[in-house]
Amino acid sequence: MSKPRVTKPRTPSEPQESQWVEMRRYYDLAEFDHAARVFDRKSSGDPPVEAKLLRARLYLKHAPETAIAFLLRMTEPMRQRPIRAEREMLLGVAYSRIHQHDAASSRFDAAEKLISAKAPLHAEISYWRARDWVLQGKPERAADIAADLAGSDDESVRIRSWQLLSAALRAQGRHREEAQLLVKVLDAISQSKKPDIELRCWTTHTLAALTREIPIPEARRAVENSVDQPWPTYFQENHFQSAKAYSWSCALAGDYFNAFRYLKFAAKIAPGPLWTIIVLLDRAYLAKCIGETRWSRQELSDAQELLKDIDWDSVRGEERIAILLLAELLAPTDAAEAAYYMAIYQRLAPLQNPLLSLSYGARLAAIAEYSAGVVHAALGNRRQGLSLLRKSLKIFDKSGYDWRAARCALSIYEVTRDAEMLEFARNKLADYSSSWLMEDLRKKESMAKTTGLTPAQEAIFHDICAGLSTDAIVEKYRRSKFTIRNHIKAILKEFNVKTRSALVAEASRRRLM
Repeated sequence: MSKPRVTKPRTPSEPQESQWVEMRRYYDLAEFDHAARVFDRKSSGDPPVEAKLLRARLYLKHAPETAIAFLLRMTEPMRQRPIRAEREMLLGVAYSRIHQHDAASSRFDAAEKLISAKAPLHAEISYWRARDWVLQGKPERAADIAADLAGSDDESVRIRSWQLLSAALRAQGRHREEAQLLVKVLDAISQSKKPDIELRCWTTHTLAALTREIPIPEARRAVENSVDQPWPTYFQENHFQSAKAYSWSCALAGDYFNAFRYLKFAAKIAPGPLWTIIVLLDRAYLAKCIGETRWSRQELSDAQELLKDIDWDSVRGEERIAILLLAELLAPTDAAEAAYYMAIYQRLAPLQNPLLSLSYGARLAAIAEYSAGVVHAALGNRRQGLSLLRKSLKIFDKSGYDWRAARCALSIYEVTRDAEMLEFARNKLADYSSSWLMEDLRKKESMAKTTGLTPAQEAIFHDICAGLSTDAIVEKYRRSKFTIRNHIKAILKEFNVKTRSALVAEASRRRLM
C-alpha cells in the first residue's frame, strides 16, 4: 500500500512572496510600469518591506514627491540595518531630484552610517550622492567618487562608475570624452552575463544625442547596434529619440539612405503625435537640403496639418523643438507664419525635467536662438537676426558642436556676405565632407567667385530657385514690385538666360542650387 501524499500547508506569506518575485522580474527587465501594476494590484494585506522599497524606486522614475511621501509612511519596524539604509538612500535620491540638496545630503549621511563601507549598498549610496553633486554643479567631486567606484570588484559597480564619470564630463562640457566613456559602458553591458537594460537604454539615448553633434565613428556603431535591439515599452520615447538622433548622424555622414530609413523607423515607434510631427519636419528639412523640393513641401504640409490639433501649453519637454523646426522651414517662403510659431515657442513654460535641462538645455537654447535669427533675417530685421545667429554660433562653437556652428556661419554669410564666415564654416566642416552642409558651402563659394550679384540679388536668386513668385518675394522683403522686378532682370542678365525656368536649369547645371 502506497504511502499517503502529504501536502505542505502554505503560509499566508507565500502567495505574496511569489507576487514580489514577479514584480522584481519586471523591474530587472526595465518594464517599470508593469512592475508598478503588480504591486498596486496585489498589495492587499502587508507587503514585504523589500517590495515597498522596490515600489519607492518605481515612484522615483517619474514622481519623486510621491516617492518621499510613500517612504515617510513606512513606519513599521525595520530591524535590518541594510533595509533602513536603503530607505534613507532612496529618500536622499528623491530629495536630490527636487533640488533639496541639504535634505538629500542628510539622508545619504544617515544611510552610510547604517552599513559598513564594504556592503554592496554602500557603492550605490556613493553613486547617488555623486549624481546629486552633478546636479549641484560640482562635477569634480562626482568624478572623484567615480574614480573610487571604478576600482570595485563588482562588474555592475564598475560599469556604473564609467556612466557616472560621463555625467561629470558632460557637466564640464567635455563631450568627446563623455562619448568615448559611454561607448565603453555599452560595450561592457553587451558583454555582461546580466545586462543592465535600464542603463543600456539611458546610455544609448545620451550617446545618440552626442553622435548627432560630434562625429565619432565608434560611437555611431555602438548606437546603431543598441537602437536595433528590442527596448522595454517604458523607454519607448528614449528609443524614438535615439533612432531619430542616429538618423541625423547618418545624414551628416552623407548616408541619406539610412538617414531616411531610421526616420521612418522613428515614426513607427513615435510615442505621440508631436513626435510624429518632428519626424515629418526632419524629413522635410533633409529632403530640402538634398534638393528634393517637392517631397519637402509635402512633408511640411503634412506636419502643418497635424499641428492644428496640438495643445502647446501642455508641451513640457524637448519635443517643443518641433516649433523651432517649423519656423526655420517656413522662414524662406512665409516669414510672417514663421514669426507666429516663434511667438508660440517664446511663451512656453521652462523645461520641466532638470536632468534634460542640465544635459541639453544649452543646446536647445542655442537652437532656439538660431531659429529666431533665421526668422528675423527673413523678416528683414537684419540687426536682430545677426545678433541671434552670432549668439547661437558662439554657444555651438564653445560646446564643440561643429556642424551646428558651421550652419550658423553659413546663415550669417547669407545676410552679410562676409567671406570670413565661409572660411569658418569650412574649418568646422572638416569632419563632415559628405554632408549637405559642405555641399551648401561649396555652392556659396562658387556663387561668390562666378557671379556678380549683389547680396540683395543673390538672396532673390535663391528665392527664385526655391519657387517663390514675384509677389511672394515682394511680400517677403517688403519692397516695391518695381524694385524686385529690376533685381530679377539683373539676375537673368548675369546668368545670360531669359526665363525663370532657364535660370533654375542653369543654376542646377552650375550646382548653385
